Order: sequence, then structure tokens, then C-alpha cells
Amino acid sequence: MDDAPLVFVHGILGGRMLDGAGRLRWISPLQALGIDRRPLTSPITWSEAGQDRDDLVPDGPLDAVLGVPVYRRFLRWAAARSCDFQPLAYDWRRDLPESVERLRVHLQALADRHGRPARLVAHSMGGLVSWLLLREHPHLVSGVLFVGVPFGPGISFGGGMHAGHRMGLNSRIADVVAHGSWTAPHAFFPAGDAQVQGADHSWYDASSWQRQGLGVFADPDRDPEPWLAHLRRALEASATTRARLDEPHPNPESLPPLAVLSGVGNGSVQAAIKGGPASVRGWDFRSGPSIDGDGSVSVPSTFPPGDLELQSATSTVAHQQLLDDLPAVEALLSGLVARGG
Repeated sequence: MDDAPLVFVHGILGGRMLDGAGRLRWISPLQALGIDRRPLTSPITWSEAGQDRDDLVPDGPLDAVLGVPVYRRFLRWAAARSCDFQPLAYDWRRDLPESVERLRVHLQALADRHGRPARLVAHSMGGLVSWLLLREHPHLVSGVLFVGVPFGPGISFGGGMHAGHRMGLNSRIADVVAHGSWTAPHAFFPAGDAQVQGADHSWYDASSWQRQGLGVFADPDRDPEPWLAHLRRALEASATTRARLDEPHPNPESLPPLAVLSGVGNGSVQAAIKGGPASVRGWDFRSGPSIDGDGSVSVPSTFPPGDLELQSATSTVAHQQLLDDLPAVEALLSGLVARGG
């Protein structure tokens, strides 16, 4: 058993959410079966402090949905491996700096309890939260394993932002209105008009989303004004976050040992095409040019910016199941320990 505390930071869509009465809101059997179809929307109103809040409370990573494992294998393995396994609970819908602060508080509490920093395993967007934390508080972490993390910008989540995601039999809970209300996913997109074909579109310009009929603006009967106001604030915040993600670490000598697990063998689409052959509501997020990756994140994008010393490995497991490759995870974590992590 590892004598260091271990923290897991899950990816987008990968954390349970409870309502104010403690009932599971994301994602229960009733929701997966399409019986409870309420969209998981965030408020689209903002104040000076940021996006307004609802009553939902994060409750840690998803184990399984209707018996289908999400993080189950990894969670059970990690709990048996570590002296103190403490996954982070955070609201994956909200602006990433809010989640960074939640992670900081979580890690500081563990450091105070154990007298030493924790080790991190971060999947997908959880790695972006972890990387932003490392820019300011590297002393709180003894080593990090990044698993399928989209450090490089991309459009893999754009299909959901444009047309929603189907969750089991439920086409409403994560529909386009829900996606449009979330701030965090916007930080995935590239600056300017990169990764677009067939249109003049800028990912961080709210009026461009409206002009191109993307996301909530694909419905001509929807009042655009409240969505434009929300999207301007969400994109402004996310553009600042994206710029920080693209910058090399300001003090790489302060970083703990790092490791990267990348998925290979599954093409990762690199461009959205307006009017492409697989268009949904006018946009095609499936048929563009692709490069090797895990089906969502290309191999080059899984490495943090800068010329950093790190350990890496690949897996043929697809993006969402990458942590099921426990031999690869074990080997990389053992490498972190051997390097003083």
C-alpha cells in the first residue's frame, strides 16, 4: 500500500451531482432511462463574482451508471492501493478557476493531515484543473499522472456544445441548452478561427456563435439576447483560462515528477466543418481530418506545454476508459514514486 495520500480529479461529465435535498441529479437510473428528463442546466445569469449558482452539490466521481462502469475499476483499485484515497468533488460545469480553488483547499487539508503533499491522478478536464493548480501551488503535490488530458486546444467537445449529448436513453438531460449553460467546456476550444473549415468562425466570439448558428443559436425561435449575454461572459472567462493553459509553466524547476498516459489507435478529429457530410444542424464535428489519439484527444495534445522532463506511456483504450488500463496506470504511478513523487 502506498503511504502517500492519493487524489483523483475526474473529467467533464464524470462527477456525481446532488440536488438540495441530497437526491442524485447526475446521473441517476431514472435519468439514464429517460424517465427524469430535466436538463442539467446552470444559471445563465452572472454577477461581478461570476456565474450565478444553482442548488446542485458535487459528490465525487461517477462509479457506474445502470451498472455500466464509468470510473469503477480505477476507483476500487486506487482505494486499495493508497493509505488515503480522496477523490475531488467539484462542479465540472463551472469556470475552471473555481475548480482549481476547490482542489487547492482539498490538497491543503490533506497536506495538513498527513504532513506531506498528495499525489494526483487527473483524467481529461481534471488534468486542466490540476495543471492550473500547479502554476500557483506546486508544493501541494508530490507527483501527477495526467491521463488523456486535452492540454492542446481542440473541438472534440464541440459536437455536444452544438447538439447535446445523449446519456443512455435520455436525450434531454445533457441537451444543447444544458451544454450552452456550462462555462467550463469553452476552455477546450482553440483561439481564433483554428480548427474550422467552411466558415469564418471565432470560438471565443459570442456573436460568431450566433452568426454561424452554433449551439443554442441553431434554433431560430429561441430568444438570443440572454444567451448572448451569458456566452460573452463565459467566453471571456474561458479565453483567459485557455491562454494560461497554453503558456509554459512559469517555474518548471518547482514542478513535482510528472507522467502522461496517452491513448492511441483512435482517430481524434481536428476540425469542425460547416455543411460537412455528417452535419447535424448545419455543422459536422465527425468527418474532419483526424490524427492519432484516444478518439477525443490527439496524442500531441496530451502533453503539457513547454520542454518538461516527464515519463510517458500509451494505451489503446479509448478516452473515457483510459483509466481501465490499470497496468499502465500502475507502471506510471510507480515511476513517479521512484522519481521522488
